[in-house]
Amino acid sequence: MQDLWGCAPRRVVLLGADSPMRRVEQRWLAYYGCAVQPVNCFDDAIAAMHGLPASVLAFDAGTFSSEGPAVAERVRAEVPAASVIALMGPDSRWQRLYRASKVICGAVDSVFDYDLAEALHAVFRRPRATVS
Repeated sequence: MQDLWGCAPRRVVLLGADSPMRRVEQRWLAYYGCAVQPVNCFDDAIAAMHGLPASVLAFDAGTFSSEGPAVAERVRAEVPAASVIALMGPDSRWQRLYRASKVICGAVDSVFDYDLAEALHAVFRRPRATVS
């Protein structure tokens, strides 16, 4: 039974307006085995996260710019067990600000795709409850 826990789908709520960038981010998340639920607004994101066993929110750092860390804090206030990943390019000017705010950063770029893989691994490797 323990091996089955490793097979649980990786569900990610992807917050942001429908745009070419969000579609790229959705494809990258799906490439790494995530079932992605795109949402357009914060309230929809919170509602979607409450229904997930492991709450993970991803959003585009460029879209939220300097407000991104506040978005992450608001998510954590609403869903305390949530993990937040800010998706950005490898040279994003927002990376230092987001990391200082303890937001996991994942680069979305074909050359730096391992960065997103590591970010996803970090949020999904949490120990799961054991079934007896």
